[in-house]
Amino acid sequence: DVLSEVDKADLLRRMAIYNERDFLETKNNLANTFDALRPQDQAWVLEMAKDYHEEILGREKTRDWFNEHKISPAGRQIMWQYVIDNRNTYWAKTSCDTNWAGSSEAIVFARILNRPLRMYGMDQASSLDGAKLDDNGVVNPYLVYDFGYNGDPLLVYQTGGGGHYQMLLKAH
Repeated sequence: DVLSEVDKADLLRRMAIYNERDFLETKNNLANTFDALRPQDQAWVLEMAKDYHEEILGREKTRDWFNEHKISPAGRQIMWQYVIDNRNTYWAKTSCDTNWAGSSEAIVFARILNRPLRMYGMDQASSLDGAKLDDNGVVNPYLVYDFGYNGDPLLVYQTGGGGHYQMLLKAH
């Protein structure tokens, strides 16, 4: 309660970077190929690759790069290598105060809390098509991260096509 909203967000971001560093370096996953990672780690790594690339090279370059590489094993290995090679640059850039990080960091909190994650809105780093709708016009999440986690999902809404997030509260 003594921290400001900005200080709370900065603390959460530092926790997320710590967890990414722990996964990559402390647990020595850098030595693994993408295919050797667990499915929940593969999903996380793909979001890391997208976030890292977008932060370093920009959204417009990321969209085609991400969509081209995510569809093949060789492409996913390229994205994994991008994460490995650019982790320090990303962490230096995103560790600046008031840099709110991305969907890969949201996954960190789903993992910490052992809860599913649903992210809604427009992920312009992946597509310019707008929010995903089902046949009834209901908005679907652009990111679902489950992997057997329990409890109500963390609900996050991304505004402005990226970079601004709001936590959604479940009505009771």
